[in-house]
Amino acid sequence: MKKRYCFPLLWMVFGLFLSLPSVMAQTNLRHSVAIVYEQPDSVCSARLKDYSLWLSRQGKRDASRYLTALTRKGFGSGVVVEHEGERLLLTNSHVVGTGRYADVAFIQGHDTLLLRHCPCIMQDHRVDLAVLRLPTDSVVSLTPLSLVPLSFSDEAVDDGITVWSAGFPGLAGYPSWQIGQGIVSNADLSFPDWDKRFVQHTAQIDPGSSGGPLLLRTGEGYEIIGINTSKAYAREGVGMAIPVADCRAALRAPQGSSMRALLQAIDTMDVTDYAALYMRMPEHIIQQQDSLFERGEYLEALVLVPNYADTSRLSKRPIRRGAKAPQRVLPKSTGTSPAKTTRRAQGEYGIDYDMGSMMKFSGEATLWGPMPELWQAGFEYGVMFATFVRMSVHADVVGLSKSWIYSDDTEGKSYGPCIRYSVGGQVPVKLGPVTLIPYLTPVVGLSLSFSGVSPAVAFGGRVGTDLGIPTGDHMFLLGLDYDLIGYHVFNFFGGGSSSPSPLPIGHGLGFHIGYAF
Repeated sequence: MKKRYCFPLLWMVFGLFLSLPSVMAQTNLRHSVAIVYEQPDSVCSARLKDYSLWLSRQGKRDASRYLTALTRKGFGSGVVVEHEGERLLLTNSHVVGTGRYADVAFIQGHDTLLLRHCPCIMQDHRVDLAVLRLPTDSVVSLTPLSLVPLSFSDEAVDDGITVWSAGFPGLAGYPSWQIGQGIVSNADLSFPDWDKRFVQHTAQIDPGSSGGPLLLRTGEGYEIIGINTSKAYAREGVGMAIPVADCRAALRAPQGSSMRALLQAIDTMDVTDYAALYMRMPEHIIQQQDSLFERGEYLEALVLVPNYADTSRLSKRPIRRGAKAPQRVLPKSTGTSPAKTTRRAQGEYGIDYDMGSMMKFSGEATLWGPMPELWQAGFEYGVMFATFVRMSVHADVVGLSKSWIYSDDTEGKSYGPCIRYSVGGQVPVKLGPVTLIPYLTPVVGLSLSFSGVSPAVAFGGRVGTDLGIPTGDHMFLLGLDYDLIGYHVFNFFGGGSSSPSPLPIGHGLGFHIGYAF
């Protein structure tokens, strides 16, 4: 009986001996792959949530989801590498997110090594890679686990080779160790208009695997052939990893964060102020921004607007709202609500107008009617509210026939100053490079005196249109209007009767030039 079991027992021992290096390699892999806990910047994250909502309202869903992901406090994976004698942790930029530090944990059985506040010394969001500095050997030697760096593979990555993934995807909300096996299904994955390349594979990766290594098994263990970054949810078994060439370049790159400067530029401006500034951008800037959004360069697209303002005349405009916004960027506010700004940005009503004030010089005269000898000329200052409402104050000099002041055959004209006030509506419409601004306003006012004797009440209405010609971030105005003009003169000091009945109203034509800003 003993002889019958001798040969199988020897075969089992021999098989166990052959598989021991593989078991040791898989066991040691937990010394090299870690959990990365993000530490997002709370102030920056709050601002990014506002921008995410604004982008969602603009219809840019992918950009909105990207910013939302940056604000979430979550976890991912990372792998220990060695560069110039220093142990570093390589992971994804989106795993680190908006934080300057991250917590790193190595778990093997019941033993856990937690390294707090590991600084992020390099972060390149364009290739989605980040590098964390780990503690020195003197600190690590006091812990139950050692940090084992993995080397990069020099082997060519070809379609069909067997690969392994390792990381800590979430399970019931907690990171859980996972190693998966698959093949390289596309060794050189690229997309139109992208300068990025990926290794496509079928090894298991799930949310939380980001930043973990894609591995090639060798006789001595594992070597890195990529860093897992994402998976295609619309297809089964399609994972994407960043190639080794980009990983090595990230380790050689100067220390710093390409994301940090972009986040700072966005973080200093309130989203309401940003929306108002967005409406002042020329068409070619908006087209350039849309192109960046389509390529997935979301932060560069957002920063394009304030960067353009820095190099244009917009940088000299005063700030009326958003005290936290930098004065070098924000233009004057028009009081427009975020909802109205959004509708204008989407092209509703064909409106492209965001001016807050105007100054005009005008002249008008009656052409026919009971008062054919009336004319007035002067200055108008107006303010626009919520795009559609305009309010103006007119300071004019009026010339009126004396026969209307005194009911006799007195000849000549009487001159006097007049202050008028008007409130009405306007509907600006974009017509190619110019803006047409039709309006309707009733007018009331008071003439102080005519020939130093008689005050008068001014009344009437105006229907007209302005033609706005852009000049930088301002607008030159040319306009024509049709007027109903009337003055009722009161002869409190005698010398004649009051104005005849019916009240004198003239039909007039006016012309004006001005400036909107």
